[in-house]
Amino acid sequence: MEVDIQEELNKEIIKNYSSNCKKVLIVDYDGDLKNKLKKKLSSYGFIVKTVENGEEALKIIKNEDFDLIVANEILPVVNGIELLRTIRKMSLRTKFIVLAEYPTVESAVEAMKLGASEYIPKHVKINEIFSKILKTLEEVEFKEIFMNDHLVKCMLNPTRRSIILYLFKNDRAKFIDIMHAVNIENSAKLSFHINYLKKHDVIKRDKENSYYLTKKGKIMANIILSYLIP
Repeated sequence: MEVDIQEELNKEIIKNYSSNCKKVLIVDYDGDLKNKLKKKLSSYGFIVKTVENGEEALKIIKNEDFDLIVANEILPVVNGIELLRTIRKMSLRTKFIVLAEYPTVESAVEAMKLGASEYIPKHVKINEIFSKILKTLEEVEFKEIFMNDHLVKCMLNPTRRSIILYLFKNDRAKFIDIMHAVNIENSAKLSFHINYLKKHDVIKRDKENSYYLTKKGKIMANIILSYLIP
Protein backbone atom coordinates (compact mmCIF):
# COMPACT_ATOMS: atom_id res chain seq x y z
CA MET A 1 0.00 0.00 0.00
CA GLU A 2 1.41 3.39 -0.99
CA VAL A 3 2.23 5.65 1.96
CA ASP A 4 1.11 9.28 1.76
CA ILE A 5 4.23 11.13 2.95
CA GLN A 6 2.35 14.37 3.62
CA GLU A 7 -0.20 12.51 5.74
CA GLU A 8 2.61 11.00 7.82
CA LEU A 9 4.18 14.45 8.27
CA ASN A 10 0.81 15.81 9.38
CA LYS A 11 0.57 13.06 12.00
CA GLU A 12 3.99 14.06 13.35
CA ILE A 13 2.91 17.70 13.60
CA ILE A 14 -0.27 16.68 15.42
CA LYS A 15 1.71 14.64 17.99
CA ASN A 16 3.35 17.80 19.31
CA TYR A 17 0.40 20.10 18.78
CA SER A 18 -2.38 21.15 21.12
CA SER A 19 -5.64 21.90 19.30
CA ASN A 20 -6.78 23.47 22.60
CA CYS A 21 -10.25 24.17 21.14
CA LYS A 22 -8.86 26.30 18.31
CA LYS A 23 -11.68 27.67 16.16
CA VAL A 24 -11.55 27.58 12.37
CA LEU A 25 -13.99 29.14 9.89
CA ILE A 26 -14.03 27.70 6.37
CA VAL A 27 -15.58 29.93 3.69
CA ASP A 28 -16.18 28.12 0.41
CA TYR A 29 -19.02 27.32 -1.98
CA ASP A 30 -17.21 24.07 -2.84
CA GLY A 31 -19.06 21.70 -0.53
CA ASP A 32 -16.77 18.75 -1.21
CA LEU A 33 -13.52 20.41 -0.14
CA LYS A 34 -15.21 22.31 2.67
CA ASN A 35 -16.70 19.14 4.16
CA LYS A 36 -13.45 17.18 3.81
CA LEU A 37 -11.49 19.89 5.62
CA LYS A 38 -14.13 20.17 8.33
CA LYS A 39 -14.16 16.41 8.91
CA LYS A 40 -10.37 16.22 9.05
CA LEU A 41 -9.95 19.22 11.38
CA SER A 42 -12.80 18.12 13.64
CA SER A 43 -11.26 14.67 14.01
CA TYR A 44 -8.22 16.33 15.59
CA GLY A 45 -10.28 18.32 18.08
CA PHE A 46 -10.61 21.66 16.29
CA ILE A 47 -13.90 23.55 16.42
CA VAL A 48 -14.91 24.12 12.80
CA LYS A 49 -17.71 26.18 11.26
CA THR A 50 -18.47 26.54 7.56
CA VAL A 51 -20.27 29.11 5.40
CA GLU A 52 -20.68 29.45 1.64
CA ASN A 53 -19.76 33.10 0.99
CA GLY A 54 -17.97 36.14 2.37
CA GLU A 55 -21.17 37.92 3.39
CA GLU A 56 -22.17 35.02 5.67
CA ALA A 57 -18.62 34.97 7.02
CA LEU A 58 -18.74 38.65 8.01
CA LYS A 59 -22.02 38.12 9.85
CA ILE A 60 -20.65 35.24 11.91
CA ILE A 61 -17.31 37.00 12.60
CA LYS A 62 -19.15 39.89 14.26
CA ASN A 63 -20.42 37.50 16.93
CA GLU A 64 -17.63 34.94 17.20
CA ASP A 65 -13.85 34.93 17.38
CA PHE A 66 -11.83 32.54 15.22
CA ASP A 67 -8.16 31.60 15.32
CA LEU A 68 -8.09 30.95 11.58
CA ILE A 69 -10.22 31.67 8.53
CA VAL A 70 -9.73 29.59 5.37
CA ALA A 71 -11.47 31.23 2.41
CA ASN A 72 -11.79 30.56 -1.30
CA GLU A 73 -10.53 33.51 -3.31
CA ILE A 74 -13.58 33.23 -5.57
CA LEU A 75 -16.80 33.62 -3.58
CA PRO A 76 -20.28 34.94 -4.27
CA VAL A 77 -21.11 38.46 -2.95
CA VAL A 78 -17.84 39.10 -1.07
CA ASN A 79 -14.74 37.30 -2.42
CA GLY A 80 -11.86 35.98 -0.35
CA ILE A 81 -9.54 38.96 -0.86
CA GLU A 82 -12.31 41.44 -0.02
CA LEU A 83 -13.13 39.40 3.07
CA LEU A 84 -9.48 39.52 4.15
CA ARG A 85 -9.31 43.27 3.54
CA THR A 86 -12.47 43.87 5.59
CA ILE A 87 -11.18 41.73 8.46
CA ARG A 88 -7.95 43.72 8.58
CA LYS A 89 -9.95 46.98 8.63
CA MET A 90 -11.78 45.55 11.65
CA SER A 91 -8.33 45.21 13.27
CA LEU A 92 -8.84 41.49 13.79
CA ARG A 93 -5.61 39.52 14.19
CA THR A 94 -7.23 36.30 12.97
CA LYS A 95 -4.93 34.18 10.81
CA PHE A 96 -6.13 33.93 7.21
CA ILE A 97 -5.47 31.43 4.41
CA VAL A 98 -6.57 32.09 0.83
CA LEU A 99 -7.46 29.13 -1.40
CA ALA A 100 -6.97 30.09 -5.03
CA GLU A 101 -8.87 28.33 -7.82
CA TYR A 102 -7.04 30.39 -10.45
CA PRO A 103 -3.83 31.52 -8.72
CA THR A 104 -1.95 34.53 -10.09
CA VAL A 105 1.17 36.31 -8.91
CA GLU A 106 -0.72 39.60 -8.59
CA SER A 107 -3.41 38.05 -6.40
CA ALA A 108 -0.85 36.25 -4.26
CA VAL A 109 1.08 39.49 -3.68
CA GLU A 110 -2.11 41.33 -2.76
CA ALA A 111 -3.12 38.60 -0.29
CA MET A 112 0.30 38.65 1.38
CA LYS A 113 0.28 42.45 1.62
CA LEU A 114 -3.06 42.20 3.41
CA GLY A 115 -1.56 39.77 5.90
CA ALA A 116 -2.58 36.34 4.61
CA SER A 117 -0.55 33.54 6.19
CA GLU A 118 -0.79 31.36 3.08
CA TYR A 119 -1.95 31.59 -0.55
CA ILE A 120 -2.64 28.02 -1.65
CA PRO A 121 -3.72 26.78 -5.10
CA LYS A 122 -6.88 24.68 -4.65
CA HIS A 123 -5.72 21.99 -7.04
CA VAL A 124 -3.09 20.66 -4.60
CA LYS A 125 -3.84 17.56 -2.53
CA ILE A 126 -6.05 18.05 0.51
CA ASN A 127 -3.26 16.78 2.80
CA GLU A 128 -1.03 19.62 1.60
CA ILE A 129 -3.77 22.15 2.37
CA PHE A 130 -4.30 20.50 5.75
CA SER A 131 -0.55 20.70 6.47
CA LYS A 132 -0.55 24.46 5.76
CA ILE A 133 -3.55 24.87 8.07
CA LEU A 134 -1.77 22.98 10.87
CA LYS A 135 1.38 25.06 10.52
CA THR A 136 -0.62 28.28 10.58
CA LEU A 137 -2.48 27.19 13.71
CA GLU A 138 0.86 26.21 15.23
CA GLU A 139 1.90 29.87 14.81
CA VAL A 140 -1.17 30.81 16.89
CA GLU A 141 -0.05 28.34 19.57
CA PHE A 142 3.49 29.74 19.57
CA LYS A 143 2.16 33.28 19.90
CA GLU A 144 -0.05 32.31 22.83
CA ILE A 145 2.93 30.73 24.59
CA PHE A 146 5.18 33.75 24.06
CA MET A 147 2.42 36.10 25.28
CA ASN A 148 1.97 34.10 28.49
CA ASP A 149 4.47 35.37 31.10
CA HIS A 150 4.19 32.18 33.15
CA LEU A 151 5.03 29.95 30.18
CA VAL A 152 7.92 32.19 29.17
CA LYS A 153 9.25 31.90 32.74
CA CYS A 154 9.00 28.12 32.40
CA MET A 155 11.25 28.21 29.36
CA LEU A 156 13.73 30.79 30.66
CA ASN A 157 14.20 29.26 34.10
CA PRO A 158 17.17 26.83 33.80
CA THR A 159 15.69 24.21 36.16
CA ARG A 160 12.22 24.19 34.57
CA ARG A 161 13.78 24.18 31.12
CA SER A 162 15.88 21.15 32.09
CA ILE A 163 12.80 19.32 33.38
CA ILE A 164 10.91 20.03 30.14
CA LEU A 165 13.78 18.81 27.96
CA TYR A 166 14.39 15.71 30.09
CA LEU A 167 10.73 14.68 29.82
CA PHE A 168 10.75 15.47 26.11
CA LYS A 169 13.64 13.06 25.55
CA ASN A 170 12.46 10.36 27.96
CA ASP A 171 8.67 10.54 27.54
CA ARG A 172 7.90 9.78 31.24
CA ALA A 173 9.95 9.85 34.43
CA LYS A 174 9.61 9.42 38.18
CA PHE A 175 10.35 12.26 40.59
CA ILE A 176 13.64 10.70 41.69
CA ASP A 177 14.81 10.30 38.07
CA ILE A 178 14.07 13.94 37.32
CA MET A 179 15.87 14.92 40.53
CA HIS A 180 19.05 13.14 39.40
CA ALA A 181 18.75 14.34 35.79
CA VAL A 182 18.51 18.05 36.64
CA ASN A 183 21.08 17.70 39.45
CA ILE A 184 18.91 18.98 42.33
CA GLU A 185 19.53 17.49 45.78
CA ASN A 186 16.75 19.41 47.54
CA SER A 187 13.44 17.60 46.92
CA ALA A 188 11.41 20.58 48.16
CA LYS A 189 13.06 22.81 45.56
CA LEU A 190 12.30 20.35 42.76
CA SER A 191 8.70 19.99 44.00
CA PHE A 192 8.31 23.75 43.73
CA HIS A 193 9.38 23.75 40.07
CA ILE A 194 7.33 20.67 39.19
CA ASN A 195 4.21 22.12 40.80
CA TYR A 196 4.74 25.35 38.85
CA LEU A 197 4.90 23.38 35.60
CA LYS A 198 1.80 21.36 36.57
CA LYS A 199 -0.13 24.50 37.51
CA HIS A 200 0.43 25.95 34.05
CA ASP A 201 -0.41 22.71 32.20
CA VAL A 202 3.13 22.05 30.98
CA ILE A 203 3.45 18.64 32.65
CA LYS A 204 1.08 16.12 34.25
CA ARG A 205 1.42 13.07 36.51
CA ASP A 206 -0.09 9.69 35.65
CA LYS A 207 -1.52 6.97 37.91
CA GLU A 208 1.95 5.41 38.32
CA ASN A 209 3.26 8.80 39.60
CA SER A 210 5.35 9.34 36.49
CA TYR A 211 5.52 12.83 35.03
CA TYR A 212 5.06 13.58 31.33
CA LEU A 213 4.72 16.59 29.04
CA THR A 214 1.35 17.84 27.90
CA LYS A 215 0.96 18.76 24.24
CA LYS A 216 1.65 22.36 25.24
CA GLY A 217 4.79 21.17 27.00
CA LYS A 218 5.99 19.36 23.87
CA ILE A 219 5.55 22.54 21.83
CA MET A 220 7.53 24.44 24.46
CA ALA A 221 10.29 21.80 24.26
CA ASN A 222 10.48 22.32 20.51
CA ILE A 223 10.69 26.09 21.03
CA ILE A 224 13.50 25.64 23.55
CA LEU A 225 15.43 23.33 21.23
CA SER A 226 14.89 25.63 18.23
CA TYR A 227 15.45 29.05 19.77
CA LEU A 228 16.92 28.91 23.28
CA ILE A 229 19.72 26.36 22.95
CA PRO A 230 22.76 27.35 20.83
